[in-house]
Order: sequence, then C-alpha cells, then structure tokens
Amino acid sequence: MHPRRLFICGTPLQALLIERIIELESLSKDECILFFYTYSINDKYAHAYERICPLFHEAHHYFCDNKYPGYARDARRLFSNLDYQAVYFASAISSFVLLALSCAQNPEIVTFDDGTANISQNSLYASKYGLTLKKALALALFGNRYHLQRIRKESRRHYTLHPGSTNNISDKLVPISIVGSLRESASDSSCSLILGTLFRDAFPSMRPGEIQNRLCKFASRLRGDVFYLPHPRSGESWLRGIRTIDTQQVAEEVAVDLCDRYGRLDLYGFCSSAQLNLGSSERIRNFLLTADGHITNLHTMTETMNRAGIKPYGIIDLDLLHSGNGAPES
Repeated sequence: MHPRRLFICGTPLQALLIERIIELESLSKDECILFFYTYSINDKYAHAYERICPLFHEAHHYFCDNKYPGYARDARRLFSNLDYQAVYFASAISSFVLLALSCAQNPEIVTFDDGTANISQNSLYASKYGLTLKKALALALFGNRYHLQRIRKESRRHYTLHPGSTNNISDKLVPISIVGSLRESASDSSCSLILGTLFRDAFPSMRPGEIQNRLCKFASRLRGDVFYLPHPRSGESWLRGIRTIDTQQVAEEVAVDLCDRYGRLDLYGFCSSAQLNLGSSERIRNFLLTADGHITNLHTMTETMNRAGIKPYGIIDLDLLHSGNGAPES
C-alpha cells in the first residue's frame, strides 16, 4: 500500500507546482490529500483550487480569518483526523504546515519553491528559524514541534524552479518547470505575451497613458499572435490593438496554456516575478521591458536572475523605441 501524501497549498503558483510534482512522481489520486488555504475571497484562488482538486482523493478548502487561536485549533483538529505519512509544501513557516508536520508521526518531508522567496537573501526563509518568539509560543500550545532548521534538516528533496541558485530551504534540489518540455507540445509555432504592471505606481513621472502608448507601439512591431495580460490590480483592462486575455488564471498558468497551444512563447514584462518563475523553461524567451524611472527594478531583477542562473533573452528600453531608435522584433 502506498503512503498517503498530504499536499499543502496556499497560492495559485503552488497549485501549478503541485500539479507538476504529482505528474513527475506518477502519484495516483488515491495517494493524495489536499489542504488548500486562503486568507481572502479571491476568484484566482478559487480557480486554482478547482484546477487541482480532481487530482486528489480527498480535498479540504479552508478560509483563514487569521484570528488566533481559531485557525490553529481548526488546523490541529483537521490534521489529527487525517491519515498521511508524507507532507509536501512550499510555505515552510506557515502555521498550517508546522501543525500538519507535528500531527504526523515522523512524516517524510518534501518541499518545493514558494516563488522567489526561496532564493531571495531578504526572505524570511533565509533566517535561522523563521518564527517570531510570539508565533513560536502560540503554536507550541497546539503541539508544534517544527521550525525552519528542522525542516531544512529533514527535507528529503526540494523541487525548485531555480536549480542554478542557492536555495534557502534545501540543497537536495530537484529541477522542475511549470512548463512541460518542447517535445510534450504538438506545435512548434510561437506567440508573444505581454504582462501588464501597475503603470501609475511603476512610472509615476509619466503622464497617464504615456507608457501604455509606448507599449502599444512596441507591440505593433511584434510578429505573429500577440496577447496582453493586465495586472490583476491595475484597472487597465486592455491595450489598443492588442488581444487582451480576460481570465482568472495567474500569469504563470496563462503562459503554460499558451505554450501548450503554440509550442513556444516570447514573454515580455516589466520585471514581473512570473518571468523569474518561468525563466528556466526552454520553451520561453524572456524579455525585460524598461522605461524612464524603472531602472532600479531592472537592476534588481537582473541580479536576481543571475543568482538563479537565468539569462534574459533581451532587455528592451521603451524610451529608445519612442525616440525612434527601434527595438528588436521577435
């Protein structure tokens, strides 16, 4: 009989990685239990849950109001009544993860990336224990026996999007990509995806609409099918002349679907974390966009990419395009 495996998921990106891990390990539905938690009512999170739920024999969707001790009591009760021998998770300092580990008898621990937090030197995952004294004492009342140091020591393997970088959780790294290999695609064509940003925040010195006009001008130079994905909080629902994707999917999931459809993808963005998460795929060419006032973000992103062993395919300055100096075509 195969051991029962508890997967703990807290974000849409984690859901995509869980989907790939189950595929890579050839796990059956009967082996897998899902605990999916959210802190807000969010359509993107609901979509992520619905996407991976069919992969599990048993699934629990928990809305956390972040009020102690209610959520800790609920988690302790739930995990104590579940039968599992292995725990898979990304959020290594989540109360739910720590309590799930503590409710099992010496469970096998398998970790995976939580976005860029695993390679950022400023992340809490880079700290020694990852818990404040207050949180540690609060969870101890519910039987918690785990912290970051113990998780690092006991993790059997760690699935990472960034195998070329030092990982804050483990050195037992197993490379993983959200996007399947090119040989898994039925097509070898390509398309372009432009990721939106919070334009007013990113370019406060520009007149409203100015950066969008430059982006439209740039997009008109691209060959083939071009798509635009607005930032979920931008309020910008479209760009003139570009096909807009209206979806509850996160950027990484949209990229996966386009790769499945076209085979290859040229990805353009203003130093989006999604570009970093997708950077190791052989099927994606990563282009970083920049303009006046955005240089600091560009430097930060390129440094992070270098640490992750990722090299952008190109850096495109929209100011140069606006002045008539041109930009590369895909």
